[in-house]
Amino acid sequence: MGNKTRKMGKKAVISVLFLTFCVLQAPIAQASLVFKMSPKEMTKVAKEVRMGEVVSTWTSPHPVNKMIYTYVKIRVNQTFKGQERSEILLRQPGGTYTYPENKQTYRQKVFGMQTFEKGEKGIFFIDYDKDGAPNVMFQGKHKILRDPTTDQEQAYESFSRDVKYVDQELQPVQSKHSMFAKQEVRNLGALIDEINQAVEEERKGQHP
Repeated sequence: MGNKTRKMGKKAVISVLFLTFCVLQAPIAQASLVFKMSPKEMTKVAKEVRMGEVVSTWTSPHPVNKMIYTYVKIRVNQTFKGQERSEILLRQPGGTYTYPENKQTYRQKVFGMQTFEKGEKGIFFIDYDKDGAPNVMFQGKHKILRDPTTDQEQAYESFSRDVKYVDQELQPVQSKHSMFAKQEVRNLGALIDEINQAVEEERKGQHP
């Protein structure tokens, strides 16, 4: 199971890289394929899994390659995987930036990447770039909202309209995951239980 999950993680990353390449090189003629991963699979692939609240966001170009990044500061309320910390600063590819010297505005979009708003709460599946900068993975954000009807907290996983979700046999995942779907809703407690179960399985696998 562990090897299969790692392979799925690599495939998911390849899909994101392909999406990035499409954005930079040419318009997308059709939706790109991305493997749909469960929260348990995402937990095992992620370096860290944390629950928290977005404190602030801003954009800035990379000093060397000029790629625009969105920086997201998150106050951590609970850590499921990874070392305990009270705060984390994410670096997400893409965003809009206005250069102060000439007032020119540039926008870079990476299809499938997450967006963030100050004040939103969520569970975040985090990986690290080669230079050590943390980022929320594709399929790695579950926004937390309270259901006004039941007064229970729910976790909302938004689906990108830029991609089509498929299983390991490249077959389309059921219609609610199609490129026209908006989100999947889970009970927050059930999602946390699934994450904790994955962490425990991973721990036992590493330390029999």
